Amino acid sequence: MALVANRYVRALADSAKSKEENTMFEKGLKEISNLFVSDKNFKNILLNPLIENHEKLEVIKGLFPAYQNETLNHFLELLLEENRINIIDEIALAYTKLYEIQNHEISMKIITAMELDQKQIDEIVQKYKNLYQVDTVNYEVIMDKKIIGGVKVIVGNKVYDNSVKRQIEDML
Repeated sequence: MALVANRYVRALADSAKSKEENTMFEKGLKEISNLFVSDKNFKNILLNPLIENHEKLEVIKGLFPAYQNETLNHFLELLLEENRINIIDEIALAYTKLYEIQNHEISMKIITAMELDQKQIDEIVQKYKNLYQVDTVNYEVIMDKKIIGGVKVIVGNKVYDNSVKRQIEDML
């Protein structure tokens, strides 16, 4: 399905008329996808073959008024018509990846067993900013006592594991 998602992403990205519109597409798809994945009722409405596509689109428009845009609405309508709304999460993820590449950004998760101060976070962010040669790093700090100590960083599908737990596992 990733190939199919990438085709839709490329089509939508090519139709963006400005950087602002591209940003709006990325945020809108991400929010719609998050609700699709997390809310069973929303997902059931969008996947229900007994509900007309124009009604489904109206539900989306009602829930996400900040993302009202002719191009994005047409794109969502196309997904509904082609029965591809079920891969909205893959499409949103692929769009975010493309968006980050175009804008020299990365997103990462910083996983740590104890709270980090802002200086420590800034040092980690700067390290990966330099490593990936990007202008912007979007990050989320996650506390996980199971790693015992150290830091684990996830960028895309790449994991940099410098946790104490990993070091112990390597010794065994």
